[in-house]
Amino acid sequence: MKSVLKNRSFVFIGTSQFIHKIGECLYDLLMPLLVLYLTGSPVLMGTMYVVGELAEFIVYMFGGVIVDMYNRKKLLITIAVLQATLIILIPVTERLDFLNISLIFLVSFILDICVCLYGIADVSIIPQIVEKEDLPSANGFMQVALSTGQALGPAISGGIISIFGLFGSVWINSGIFLLLLFTFLFLQSYNKKPKIEKITPKRILSNSWEGFLFTYRQSFLRKLLIWPIMFGVVIISRLISLFIQSTTDPELLGRVNGASRLISGVLAPVSVLLAGYISEIKGTTSVFIGSAAVIFLSAILIMFSELRQASWGTISHEKKVKPKRASESR
Repeated sequence: MKSVLKNRSFVFIGTSQFIHKIGECLYDLLMPLLVLYLTGSPVLMGTMYVVGELAEFIVYMFGGVIVDMYNRKKLLITIAVLQATLIILIPVTERLDFLNISLIFLVSFILDICVCLYGIADVSIIPQIVEKEDLPSANGFMQVALSTGQALGPAISGGIISIFGLFGSVWINSGIFLLLLFTFLFLQSYNKKPKIEKITPKRILSNSWEGFLFTYRQSFLRKLLIWPIMFGVVIISRLISLFIQSTTDPELLGRVNGASRLISGVLAPVSVLLAGYISEIKGTTSVFIGSAAVIFLSAILIMFSELRQASWGTISHEKKVKPKRASESR
């Protein structure tokens, strides 16, 4: 782990991960509020989230090809410049009385693409700046930076908006994205030579399909992605969510959900660091076997808890858990 921290290029990438997550949190909070400020329409405010989902879908379909075909360091620098420049259009056009909802949606769509593409490029560059044996530790520290940014981002963003207002916060958001440039310029040990390929829509489509086929045809990758994601993440998380909903008083549900996500946010980087440590000592196979055992045992333990008596529909008034009064607890 110490060797990773001595790698200046990796330290700067880890720092950029934290900085970008703070900027992303501020951006995610600002854009819907700007729509609501301009239009007063909750419907259009909700549409902003749909735009973000559409951008994510496009990037996840074709972004990997772009990341593989371009020099990743230059791509990250380009994304940082685009993010810092595009978001400035909002306060500038507002000052010139030219700002409208169409411009906000256009800027938001492009920025959402940049944010998603950044996430793919940032992770993909790690094997090119650290040694292969340091990858578990490197990914652990990256998860720490990401989780810390996710935990602090909303609070920092809310404070910035409260102090500087909507349009003042947009300038600060641009400055945060601009900070990324200074971290990328220090990637001295970057060893990737850019591929000289002509980028065409046809090539992007064919390479994207090639990536899906390669992932599907590799038995190990197929099992690694489909089985754990479907059963280890989706179903288990849904079961936990349903369990909380069916056993918690409605008046306490928000606090319980908030507490559960806080605990998840704290434990996520710890688990990744632990996985990296075990991988270095016992090997990667031990991490997968141990993780599967933990998930299996956790599911068994849950089945012998109040889960068996829980109502799996809406919360039952007969079975809902009421907070104890002070007189009852004595």
